[in-house]
Amino acid sequence: MGRNVCTVLCMALFIGLILLCQSGIPLPWMSNSEQPTSSPTEYPTKNPTTSATKAKCADIKWVGSVWSYEATGFDMSHYTNDTLKLLICMDTQKNACANATIFCNQNDNSISFGTNSASGFLRALLGPGEIPSTRSFSGTCSESKPQGICNAPDDQISATALCQQLGYETGEVGTITGVGHVPEVHWDGNTSKWTSDWMNDHGCGQNFTCY
Repeated sequence: MGRNVCTVLCMALFIGLILLCQSGIPLPWMSNSEQPTSSPTEYPTKNPTTSATKAKCADIKWVGSVWSYEATGFDMSHYTNDTLKLLICMDTQKNACANATIFCNQNDNSISFGTNSASGFLRALLGPGEIPSTRSFSGTCSESKPQGICNAPDDQISATALCQQLGYETGEVGTITGVGHVPEVHWDGNTSKWTSDWMNDHGCGQNFTCY
């Protein structure tokens, strides 16, 4: 009887030790290398933040009145923190470009917009603020009258900045020279806004392609 009880107790103790080892609890007679280790907690991988939604033609096409002229162009205000409001197609006499010469084309990866007019080009309206509708703003833009008539940018840095604000990685600008002798706008990376140096320029942007 006593032997049977001893046998049962020994087996119970042996089984208990096995269960204790499997539980992962450190045992005092084990060396550090023998101590059981737990697996690191695994967390699901978080997807990287997606880029800004790419602007489409329907988002930027604009028709309205500016500087007391009826015009057609492209609304940039929602993408530039309102520091560049509009790009408007006009000729040197401030006449609106023919609608047939103003275009905007897009696909899943790119957008191209502007004018292919032989005499028209893109004027620019700086922000912020309301769109000026009176002739008091229709003169050349200047430091004292920043919402006057400027020309669209024709430099690569500004084209890239504009395209990035529209949700694309880079871009190009098609230019025209010898017209519109007024200041042009440009992207200022130091202040992170659109501005001008207020110096008369002999060229301007005519169309932009972003991709």
